[in-house]
Amino acid sequence: MKEILLIEDTEGDALLLERALRAAGVSNPICHVSTGADALFFLNAKEQALQRSDESELGIVFFDLKLPDKSGFDLLKLLQERKAFSNTLKVVISQIEDMENIKRAYTLGVRFLYHETRRSAGSKRTHPRLSGKLVLGRPAGEKEAKKCPTQPSGTRPVQ
Repeated sequence: MKEILLIEDTEGDALLLERALRAAGVSNPICHVSTGADALFFLNAKEQALQRSDESELGIVFFDLKLPDKSGFDLLKLLQERKAFSNTLKVVISQIEDMENIKRAYTLGVRFLYHETRRSAGSKRTHPRLSGKLVLGRPAGEKEAKKCPTQPSGTRPVQ
């Protein structure tokens, strides 16, 4: 079964997307990482595992273009350049509104771009309006996203 990678630095946004996918009946394993560095580490490990043929393909990557430590465009370029991810569906969930950046994302292989809607800058940070009701935290018994391999402390992934 193809795996889903979710690259999102805001825990509430990641949780909301996971829930939306599960509510839509998606049963694929979901792996969540919250930094660009962890995403690079995961993608490098995934590529090596695919070369050994002991790993399922990466089916979809959902990600925000605005990560605290790395540009989402760098990750898009990496996904586009590596043969192991040539069939991976790339979906951006971001607040970008600049038409040049939107075009750039599509040029780098994005198939879908969902624009997050936020409240005004003066209000408390809110979550994307993917659902009418948001409950923070996981209800008892709700399955958590798969724990993904992340880079060991003090090491850097190979780019």
